[in-house]
Amino acid sequence: MEKEKAERKNEAKNQATIVNPEKLNKKIKSIQESGGKNLHILTDFDRTLTCGSAMTSLLGNGKNSDHNPLSYDYTKEADKLYHQYRPIEVDQNLSLEEKKKAMHEWWRKHFALLIDAGLTKKHIEAIINSKKIKLRDGVNKFFTILKNHNVPIVIMSASGLGKELIKKCLDKNEINNGNVFIVSNLFVWDQFGKAIGVREPIIHAMNKDETLLQDLPFYYKIRDRENVILLGDNIEDNAMANGIAHENILKIGFLNKNVVENLEKYKQHFDVLIINDGSMNFVNQLLSEILEN
Repeated sequence: MEKEKAERKNEAKNQATIVNPEKLNKKIKSIQESGGKNLHILTDFDRTLTCGSAMTSLLGNGKNSDHNPLSYDYTKEADKLYHQYRPIEVDQNLSLEEKKKAMHEWWRKHFALLIDAGLTKKHIEAIINSKKIKLRDGVNKFFTILKNHNVPIVIMSASGLGKELIKKCLDKNEINNGNVFIVSNLFVWDQFGKAIGVREPIIHAMNKDETLLQDLPFYYKIRDRENVILLGDNIEDNAMANGIAHENILKIGFLNKNVVENLEKYKQHFDVLIINDGSMNFVNQLLSEILEN
């Protein structure tokens, strides 16, 4: 494909690892044949659209939990949960069932902690205004390309502060367009804007896939788009496209930390890896090739 596309090659040398160039080119060519009309995007949010160093979900990890507006007690307890459950989430030696059970426990405990701490809509506004949430370089261009070609983008996130935070973040960056659909946890608020519960089902890192979309109003906009570009930072994110038949699934993984230890494992699950908290430049170049061919 024109010597693998010079720009894509250069970008790959800088921050991307292409697992199997021949396989990737076949997927690109197949997706190109139908252009944008048969494509949709499935993406995680935390550490995928945001920088890997940003702890936007407020699950607490000491160093990054300083931007939350809740009490010290909340931070302390959230950190305990993080250090208890995060190693389970990233342990590639545990079974999916073991991880699902642990993640469900973590999310329930964390939501209860947030509610007990008195979470309000004003707290979410404060987090957005704190400028501690940083979108990955190139994300704005990513959304612009998809908007210009009317390609649906589904953000499927288990974020600890859910849909409200993601929506406000996109609104603030003026990228929450009509082709963007957010699937994430939703708090129940009282008349004063205080969180009093969480809507079922609770979405966590191990149970999010396209079967969640079938009862949602926008599902008809993606159900016949059989080509998918999937983006995520956890190996389990590559399962987001499960549950619905697809013609092509091109998977891009963001390996932000512990690259040496995890590189080979990630290669088994993704077509391309963006390493060391790299930008979206490779992804944007790929989209331009597919949509502007």
